[in-house]
Amino acid sequence: MERRKARFSAEVTYYQNWVQPFAGMARGFRPADEEAICRLLQTCGLRKWLAELEGIHEALASSEHEISAAVVSAFCDAAARCLSGLRLPRRARTSKCAEVLDRARGLWQAWADTWGGGAACFDVALAAGLRLCDIVRTPAALVWAEEIWDQARAQAVPRTVPLYNAMLCILEWHNRYDAVDKILLQDMLEDRLSPNAEVLEELVGRAAARQDWERTDLLWNFLVCSHHVQPTAACYAAHAEAHLLAGRPSNAASILEDMFDAGVGPLTPTIAASYLQILLVICHSDPTPSNMTRLKEALKQAEGLTATGLAAKELTKLKQVAGKLMLDPCALPFRQVLVSRKARQSEMKGWRSPRAGSCYARR
Repeated sequence: MERRKARFSAEVTYYQNWVQPFAGMARGFRPADEEAICRLLQTCGLRKWLAELEGIHEALASSEHEISAAVVSAFCDAAARCLSGLRLPRRARTSKCAEVLDRARGLWQAWADTWGGGAACFDVALAAGLRLCDIVRTPAALVWAEEIWDQARAQAVPRTVPLYNAMLCILEWHNRYDAVDKILLQDMLEDRLSPNAEVLEELVGRAAARQDWERTDLLWNFLVCSHHVQPTAACYAAHAEAHLLAGRPSNAASILEDMFDAGVGPLTPTIAASYLQILLVICHSDPTPSNMTRLKEALKQAEGLTATGLAAKELTKLKQVAGKLMLDPCALPFRQVLVSRKARQSEMKGWRSPRAGSCYARR
């Protein structure tokens, strides 16, 4: 409690000594103040001070000076950070996101109208704008993302793989598969660029969040099998997660075992926990000697891994349930087998308490 009070006191002191004076400077800021304004915006983002960020926007919007790409970028980045941790009822959050997005669009347009050229400046602002759109995730955010992407194309601004990745993530989230495929099949090739493991991980992760295992398989086959993208451990984990969330534990296990066979690493506590969870369901469904051997090997793999916080608690719980399952698979009800947060959020939460040993996971 004392630490919390001390930290709160430090926050108040920081605000009084720095944020208020900087906000005053923003109201009549000069180009020479740009670096300080950017630092102020960065601070608001890091500390998730949304109200202060909005106040700075009002000061900047009423200023007669030109807005720079650096200020636009700093505002969009700060807004994305603030909104990513915003805890409000859905309707209130949607309204606030729309309001902040409109502020960002206004700053962007004020800068773009006076932009004098410079691909690097446009790249920075474009990247920040796309990050904000990816956090907001509304139809209006998609429209703005496409607008600024088209502006970059019209200005012949070179687009890099990270920029393509940011735009691909937005399009994939909004189920714009035709646009995603066009970028992968045409636009990136025209720019002599190739998708990489980061693109694979992000796209598969977006499809996994929708429990769309068919889309993840399509993306995997296209990028890995056809375009020879070398998947990382995180890519395999995202692909397996899609099948787990869709209630396909056998397929999820096969994906992670392909990763082990390929020697792709490192094995993280998160991946080890995911594999244990998958095997718990498989062994509860079909407790054959071979499946139990897989579970024992997974427990050995998890030994020595260091996890912290909730991940550590989840891994410990998985190990405990695995021990009980190996003693008597039929003694555990199905609900107790769903240990991880992902498993409890998956399609399996709707299964009507399947009986142990009934091979339900084969379906």
